[in-house]
Amino acid sequence: MRTLPIAIWIEALLHIAVASAHPSAVRILNDPPGGTAYWSSGVYIGDNLFLTCAHCIDNGGTVTVLTQDHRRIPSQSFVTDKRFDIGIIRVASDPSIPPATLATSDPGVGATVTAYGFGGNGRLRAYSGRVLGVAAPRGVVWDWRRFSSPSNEGDSGGGVFDSRGRLIGTLHHSDMRTSTVYTSSKRTLQTLEAYRQQHPQQLAAAPDT
Repeated sequence: MRTLPIAIWIEALLHIAVASAHPSAVRILNDPPGGTAYWSSGVYIGDNLFLTCAHCIDNGGTVTVLTQDHRRIPSQSFVTDKRFDIGIIRVASDPSIPPATLATSDPGVGATVTAYGFGGNGRLRAYSGRVLGVAAPRGVVWDWRRFSSPSNEGDSGGGVFDSRGRLIGTLHHSDMRTSTVYTSSKRTLQTLEAYRQQHPQQLAAAPDT
């Protein structure tokens, strides 16, 4: 019988451990009037708020959150920040989902990060890789990061976590071959802070300090 290299077993165990630590992953349905329904991914951050990508929800459709236990929760409202491609969805009541804890800084080049997305088939999958660096030229407002794992259509908006299980940002796009781009912790926190200032009665989850 063939024996697998120990590195493969370690990687497999890492995926299982991290996946079980993040029940905050959700699927997002955007159903535009007269158009084709679009599925993407998202992550719960507490205070009835979910993060996803702006491009996943910005076409005027009806937005619904689908939980891992197959509950459908209609959005009460949502806002988008197209500069950083970040969307914030609010639901009317507590969704009974453990929220992700926010990171306060971005992992350095070479650090391991893990993203979660539901792809086009609705099955939650984890993608782990090493941080490759900034994905846009220095000074560009997007300030995206890139890591060394491809992802699939339908994963956009899924949470990207550091090695301590803290949410850095959301998955933006992939080249489908070698790497995936995600929003930085800096821009994620900046967008949430702006949301808190504009909606003081709907405070988003505070970063873990």
